[in-house]
Amino acid sequence: MTALKILFTTDTGLASLAVIGFLIGMGAFFWRLFVRKMREEERAEPVSREVDTTGLAVDAAAERLSEELPTPPPAPDTSHLDMGQVGETIPNLASADTPLTPDINAFSLSPTGTDFSDCHPPASEALPLDLSNLDLAPPGADVLEAKYRKQDTKAAPDTDHIFLQD
Repeated sequence: MTALKILFTTDTGLASLAVIGFLIGMGAFFWRLFVRKMREEERAEPVSREVDTTGLAVDAAAERLSEELPTPPPAPDTSHLDMGQVGETIPNLASADTPLTPDINAFSLSPTGTDFSDCHPPASEALPLDLSNLDLAPPGADVLEAKYRKQDTKAAPDTDHIFLQD
């Protein structure tokens, strides 16, 4: 039921429905196209042939083409096993992992009602930067080399003949 709910209510489900519908429609279109384009003589029912098998015989002492497989062993007896309850611990289940025991002696809890609003890291110090060798270009100066500047090579079209009528 949840699969149908997901199919009809989510974007992914609706997209899947659209693809499925498209493929079914495409299949019907091509089937109709191929049937209509097929020549009439190709559409005729295939002719059934009668094959005379009276001259065929099977050897009475036929041999197997491969050796017979040995019989499989019987299934194990599970009549003494039963299911445990949900969440029940499995007895005698060996665990290869050693349980972790972290050292928590260095940790302590703050008293009840402690205000933690000032527990932010201290402000970092400004880095000592030497900017004495850097200058700004004066306003209007060409910063880029000539080969990197925008070049307007196209002339604007002549608009002298255009005017507005009153």
